[in-house]
Amino acid sequence: MTKPASTSKTARKQYTPEFRDEALKLA
Repeated sequence: MTKPASTSKTARKQYTPEFRDEALKLA
């Protein structure tokens, strides 16, 4: 689900529902 590396780094630090929502929108 995480394609961009920059997003992957942020996801690793904080896996919040907000990030998931953004990933779903990007996916």
